Amino acid sequence: MSDLSWRERYIRSKSLVRRTIVEYNKRPELKAYLEILLTLTAISLFGVFAIRPTLKTIGILIREIDEKEKVLETMKTKINNLSTAQKLFSEEENKIKLVYEAIPEGPSPEKLLLQIEELAYLDQVKISTLSMSDVSLLGEEEKPDSKSEEETVKTTDIITFTMGAEGDYEKLIKLTKDIEDLRRPIKFESISIDAVPDIDRTKLILSLSNLQSPYRKPENKNIK
Repeated sequence: MSDLSWRERYIRSKSLVRRTIVEYNKRPELKAYLEILLTLTAISLFGVFAIRPTLKTIGILIREIDEKEKVLETMKTKINNLSTAQKLFSEEENKIKLVYEAIPEGPSPEKLLLQIEELAYLDQVKISTLSMSDVSLLGEEEKPDSKSEEETVKTTDIITFTMGAEGDYEKLIKLTKDIEDLRRPIKFESISIDAVPDIDRTKLILSLSNLQSPYRKPENKNIK
């Protein structure tokens, strides 16, 4: 009974396939429909197994390009900022040089004294006395042992000196003004002009006490 049923199903299926093939050959539209269906199926399979990885790769590349463009924009902004800073520095470079000349690195007492002597020569004034406080020219400053000494050390960025000059009143006043107008700032604590009797005349003595001029402390450089 089971063998007969199996045979009947086989014969029925074979007959159905045969009729389908016959109809397929007789009807061109059915043939075309099946070919289109198979083509679309093949394209779908191709898209799943071939096009999808390619599209994924393209998406990754697009994201990388976007990220690189953002980095490029950031770099352009930084370059523009650096160019602007360089331009501003170039415009202010002369002013910066003037500041460095006005407040030099280190006390540079010899330059300051030469400037004052030149002014005295131009103003036809004779310098009678010129003394300067101790300044550290080389090496490190000594560390203070007490609080009072520490406060003194804090003022070592100022060079202090005293000077005296003799000459005519107008020329002494002019010398005082020229010293005030020096590029390197100088602070006057006291100014006095005294008349001192001489052999055949009375001479005028200009006294400038506790003159102070600032300077920048040199950076400590460790020499090995």
